[in-house]
Amino acid sequence: MNPRLLTKAKTGEMGKPLLYVPPRPLRSSSRHLEAPAWLVSLCIHVSLILILAIAFRPFLRGTGGQDPFVLGVAFVQEVSEGNENEAAAGGASENPEGGGTASAAILSAQAVAGQGPPMDVGNLLSDLVGSDSNATPSADSLGGVGNSVGSGTGGGQQGGKKGGKLSEVNFYDVAGVGNSFVYVIDRSDSMNVPGMAPLRAAKREVSKSLEGIKPMNQFQIVFYNDQPFPYPSKISGSRGLIRAQDAERKQAIEFVKNVSAFGGTEHLPALKLGISMGPDVLFFLTDAEQPGLNSAELESLVERCEARTTIHTIEFGNGPNPAKGRWIEALAERTGGKYRYVDVTQLE
Repeated sequence: MNPRLLTKAKTGEMGKPLLYVPPRPLRSSSRHLEAPAWLVSLCIHVSLILILAIAFRPFLRGTGGQDPFVLGVAFVQEVSEGNENEAAAGGASENPEGGGTASAAILSAQAVAGQGPPMDVGNLLSDLVGSDSNATPSADSLGGVGNSVGSGTGGGQQGGKKGGKLSEVNFYDVAGVGNSFVYVIDRSDSMNVPGMAPLRAAKREVSKSLEGIKPMNQFQIVFYNDQPFPYPSKISGSRGLIRAQDAERKQAIEFVKNVSAFGGTEHLPALKLGISMGPDVLFFLTDAEQPGLNSAELESLVERCEARTTIHTIEFGNGPNPAKGRWIEALAERTGGKYRYVDVTQLE
């Protein structure tokens, strides 16, 4: 009998075969549960990672999570009316801009930011803390910065940096008063005649004058013929104004001793360079009235001084003092300085 055929004996329906269909086996539910399990696990782990990332998000301490902002700092030195240029430029710009207290404040801020003339921090600190009262005379006792108290012509003029302790520096019996001093000295071939006496005399006077500069002051020496040549400091590495420390002055004196005279004469570049350093006092020595400066060039030099730099002029010549009214004398008078004539035939 075919096992797939059954008879319904219980119902009495005999002879009616039925097709036997075995029951379908139950499918395992693991296949349905496998995908949701790892998916749920993945979701849980991703959620934990996001929570940890939010909880430990980096932030800037002390700013409350805000973006940082930059503050600019500017040091402004308060000055009295009429001296804005000196406070702003620090005596180191060839053409300092000024004309008001607001302009001075702007230039001082630019100097700190490195966009303008360098600020003379040494002089600023010196003014704040003062210096030995016995070291140098005061501005009141000397009658103003840049004034000459020596012999010669000229009425004197205030210039340079006002206030603080000032020094009196002599050059060929002409005294300049201030904090910074520049020597512009002719070294052309004519300084060798007669018998190199003019050059030797000039070098001797420069060295003697340097010994009188105080360590708190600044100085520079510019020898010139066709071109200017400033003293190249091996200590500071600067060819601008240099602090007059003992070692620096000794090295500068050695430099002066080794200078020789040769070449032609061009006054204007050397004078422009000396004035551009912004000294209180500029000592100018030459034996060459020619080539002279015309009125426009002379006016340009006076404008560059801007009532800040006083120029004292010493002229070497052969024989008696020539007639007045020449440009060397006018340069001193126009800047409030003194003029002196030296007969080289009388030099030792």
